[in-house]
Amino acid sequence: MIGKLWNHLVINDDNKLDENKIGEETINEFIEESRSKSIEFIESRKSQVKELEELAENIDQLAEQKGIKGTFNYAEPNILDLAKNLNDINEAVSKLSDDEKFIIKDSKNTTEEISKGTEKINLEDVENALTTEEIKSENIVFYIIKRLDFLGDSQWDFKHGNKSLKVKILHEEWLEDFKQGKVIVVPGDSLKVKIKQSFKYNKNGYLISERTEIIEVLEIKRNK
Repeated sequence: MIGKLWNHLVINDDNKLDENKIGEETINEFIEESRSKSIEFIESRKSQVKELEELAENIDQLAEQKGIKGTFNYAEPNILDLAKNLNDINEAVSKLSDDEKFIIKDSKNTTEEISKGTEKINLEDVENALTTEEIKSENIVFYIIKRLDFLGDSQWDFKHGNKSLKVKILHEEWLEDFKQGKVIVVPGDSLKVKIKQSFKYNKNGYLISERTEIIEVLEIKRNK
C-alpha cells in the first residue's frame, strides 16, 4: 500500500529516468527516504493541509538533492493524491489493535514501524487549498436507477446515458418517504431530478474535483 505514494515517479524499462544517467540505487534511495518522511508524517499524527504542503515540499527538495527533479519523467508531488494515499494508509493502520504495528523494511533491511494513525486528512480542505476557481450549476436530468441505497445516507448507483455514476440524494423528505415505503422505486426506473454540480479548478485551469448531488427528486418514470 505504501508503494502507492510514489506513482508520481515514472521509471522506464531500464530503471533509469529519461534523459539522465540516474541509477537504480539513487531512485531507490529517493523512494525510501520519501517513504520515511511520509511515515514520520503519520507517526507525528499530522493531518493539516499546511503540514501536508510541507511534506510535499520536503519530498520535492529530496528529489532535487538526488538529481531527480530535473528529469523528464519527474513531477512535483500532488498534495491531493498524497492526501488520498496517506488516508488509505491511515485507514489500514486504524484497524490495528493497541499492541500491533506495521513493520516496513527497505532494501537495506532497515525497518520502520507504523502504529496507530491520526485522523484522516480532510480532502475538501486540500481541494480548497488548490482551488483558484469554482464553477457551480444546477440542472434537471433523468437518472436510471441501477442500485438503491435502503439506508438513505450514502450514494445511489445510476446510469446517465452510457455513463455509470454514484450520486448522493440530499432530498430528505423524499428519502424519508422512500424509507417508510410511501415511495416505491426499483432498479430500471428513472428519476427526474434537480442536481447541483461543482467543478473546482487550480491556477492552471486543471480540474481538481467535481461533485454532483441530487437536491430534489421531481418525478419517477417507471420501467414498463
